[in-house]
Amino acid sequence: MADNGAIESQALRDSLYRPVFSKSWLEASLYELALWTNGMAFRNIDFTNVGRPVIKIAEIKNGISGQTKFTNAEYESCYFVTAGEMLFSWSGQPETSIDVFWWRGQDGWLNQHIFKVKPVEYLDPVFFFYMLRYLKPNFVRIARNKQTTGLGHVTIADLKRITVGVPPLPEQRAVATILGALDDKIELNQQMNQTLEAMAQAFFKSWFVDFEPFRDQGMEDSPLGEIPRGWRMGTVSNIAVLRRQSITPSDFPDEFFDHYSIPAFDEGRMPKVEEGEQIKSNKFEVPNKAVLISKLNPRFPRVWLPSIGSSRRSVSSTEFLVALPKENYTPEYIYSLFGSASFFEMFSTLVTGTSSSHQRVRPEDLLTMDTIISSKEATISFTDAVRPLHERVKRNLYEASTLVAIRDALLPKLLSGDIRVKDAEKFVEEAV
Repeated sequence: MADNGAIESQALRDSLYRPVFSKSWLEASLYELALWTNGMAFRNIDFTNVGRPVIKIAEIKNGISGQTKFTNAEYESCYFVTAGEMLFSWSGQPETSIDVFWWRGQDGWLNQHIFKVKPVEYLDPVFFFYMLRYLKPNFVRIARNKQTTGLGHVTIADLKRITVGVPPLPEQRAVATILGALDDKIELNQQMNQTLEAMAQAFFKSWFVDFEPFRDQGMEDSPLGEIPRGWRMGTVSNIAVLRRQSITPSDFPDEFFDHYSIPAFDEGRMPKVEEGEQIKSNKFEVPNKAVLISKLNPRFPRVWLPSIGSSRRSVSSTEFLVALPKENYTPEYIYSLFGSASFFEMFSTLVTGTSSSHQRVRPEDLLTMDTIISSKEATISFTDAVRPLHERVKRNLYEASTLVAIRDALLPKLLSGDIRVKDAEKFVEEAV
């Protein structure tokens, strides 16, 4: 008599390689639908300070940074990556590394563990991108089944085993148009927010780094150079406190929380709305007027101004430091300070830990960082100037969050054939 557990386990494994697609679509092997070019190993090359970047998963997720390696060498053209090409990261921590991306950065050379993907001619590339996104849960589970020492893999053999459904080209293009329009709007909101936040940072630099509005009132020496008369030197502890009150959301299994966490791909810094039973570990409470700054891997700055406004309680990953402004200071000021280039340069030197992927800044080291203690009038005037910019950013974040939810709801339904294009178009019109 067959073991029921073994049968169920085999059925589960089979479902990973035969995902649900419309039965009316043409069946094909996923591998045969594209050219999959693996990146090259760069262990033995000479890196330089200039040249073309070596594109690893860190560059895909966080962009070109101070940790990026460069080279002036030339390699085979198949390893050359330009903006707009499709990349598939097939190795790493399954939940956070394995995914498909459009490369948006400068031309560079592709590192190993990432495929450059070129779909066959009869496939719409954007449709194929969303097909791979649809298959992400399968990829994650396949990789997790092979996971050793924290890493999992999706191999060529796996791609050959996966059977997918391919609709006619007009339907491919229609699906790509619907989902692509949502992603285009999400990206436009992100670009608008980058501009708005750059404007706010320009205000901060002008007022509290270059002191342009205050030079007429006189300047005086300080350990950090000249500062406006009447201001003084202090530390972050003079302007903010760290809130360290924790909560175990799973103790409230039926309550919904706004959960701020460090995602693999930041599509807007909005919290996930999750039931307490879904949030297993301890979290920090996030009160009104808090600013979040990640203490993890500070070479990738993550400073968030939470959009508190719902009736739900808010919590954050303990990888954040939860800062509350003291009297005479505001969240907008603290957020701008933490996000400024000069602050980040100092903050990133405070890391502890030997592994670059697990380096952290200790809370007490943040509080002892030197900073300028400005006048109450300057802080309030600055806040009045930048608050409208941040309010616009928050509105864009909420809109992007809504669009992400619509896209994520439509993606599996369109790719599985549960709904057709006309129904999806109506759904988008009613939801937006």
